[in-house]
Amino acid sequence: MAGNTRQTISGLLRDYGEKAKQAAVESLLENAETVAEEARRLCPVDSGKLQASIHTEPKGENKVRVIADAKNKDYYYGRITEYSPSGKAFMRPALEAKRAEIKQHTLDKIRAAINQN
Repeated sequence: MAGNTRQTISGLLRDYGEKAKQAAVESLLENAETVAEEARRLCPVDSGKLQASIHTEPKGENKVRVIADAKNKDYYYGRITEYSPSGKAFMRPALEAKRAEIKQHTLDKIRAAINQN
């Protein structure tokens, strides 16, 4: 009986781990879009090209990045705007502004996945 119980618990933990991992990956994609939306809101607008180029891009299985399109010839403007002492940062402040919301969203998503069934 004890061996069977151990196998059942081990199976449950494995199932919970897979559910939690899948929920975390889904949350990652959603959270990246939340940061992108905030970056678009905070981005200084002149022509609107930089703002329009902000998007999410999956990078591997468990990573997503929020970028101002590197293929866009106006990309250098985004880097100058973000990192120049005279520029107005928008990417890092977007992440910082949404940090607590992202954390809570991820926890809620994982809890909901584990509590199914």
